[in-house]
Amino acid sequence: SCDFLAPAEYMVRPPQRPGYVFLLDVSSHAVQSGFLKASCELLAETLSQLPGEDRTVGSIITYDSQIHYYNLKSTLTSAKMIVCPELVDGDSEELQVPLPEDLFVHLSDSHDVIVDLLQRLPTMFANSKNVETAFGPALSGALKLISRWGGKLVCFLSSTPSLGIGRLVNRDDKKAYGTPKEKELLQPASPWYKEIAHKAATDQVSIDLFLAGTSYVDICTLNQLSKYTGGQITHVKNFSTANKDDVKLKKALER
Repeated sequence: SCDFLAPAEYMVRPPQRPGYVFLLDVSSHAVQSGFLKASCELLAETLSQLPGEDRTVGSIITYDSQIHYYNLKSTLTSAKMIVCPELVDGDSEELQVPLPEDLFVHLSDSHDVIVDLLQRLPTMFANSKNVETAFGPALSGALKLISRWGGKLVCFLSSTPSLGIGRLVNRDDKKAYGTPKEKELLQPASPWYKEIAHKAATDQVSIDLFLAGTSYVDICTLNQLSKYTGGQITHVKNFSTANKDDVKLKKALER
């Protein structure tokens, strides 16, 4: 075999440092099922194993009916939360994202701050009664943040997106099973996820999805994100640490 050195004309932009954004669901569904705690523990364990060594940068975003960004600068003793207000369908596209320089940090420099945040998140949201998941707006905000460099967007979701742009409804109709109408259930319910996936691919962003719903999750629609960006999708139905589902999650995350 032989390798060809491609000139600059073949590059969208010069090679960038490895970048990761971790999008964590902190709704009551994620908290009560143990999905949030398991996700945080696994991220804390694998943080130092990410490729790129000292060059690797990253950010953490959490969401329920609000979107929470975090200042992870190494000079801080603990991460500082920056909260976007509650969202409605009409204003999700106008989501304001804090300055990237305050949110993207070198993982090696801010390792202790990030691990401390991941250890505290399950406790911070332990008493949450918020059942809403503004996944679409959070996804839009994450892409605005990472599109400048490209990289990997790792999303954790415990229920069907219920708020803002990208909102989905439960369309699982058991009466349609075995009938000609069943094929409609296997088609995406909204074109929005395909459209945003195409934009992400243009910005050289790959999207991984980790779904762990205890109820219906519209995989046929959500899988567009991974399908068109070269990412992977993992679904652990009825997530429970008692069933060692955290082990399944760890194996998928390490891939």
